[in-house]
Amino acid sequence: MSDINPEVQIFPLRLVSEDRAKALLADLNTIDNVKKTEYKGFLSQDKSVFKVGWIWVELATEEESVLGEIKDVCDRQLPFGYDIQRGRFTKYRATTADYLRGSVKEE
Repeated sequence: MSDINPEVQIFPLRLVSEDRAKALLADLNTIDNVKKTEYKGFLSQDKSVFKVGWIWVELATEEESVLGEIKDVCDRQLPFGYDIQRGRFTKYRATTADYLRGSVKEE
């Protein structure tokens, strides 16, 4: 299980614009030990506006100092507040459903 990297999930207390989310991800990517950043959100009914609701940050280490740096960036970029959790939130290996769909070839 040591080959699985820890993640941080950032949940803004408001939906944020795609531009603000991209600025946040750019700031997060400057932190040492941040391997990957992703976000998920929603399109408006007329499909003209995209709002971001979740942000995931994959880390290369479990050091507390990295979490502190992430919180500093979030405090600057998300002044209206956010929740932050540590854990594993994205898929890191093929699931049974992937094999059933044929998305993964058996070796």
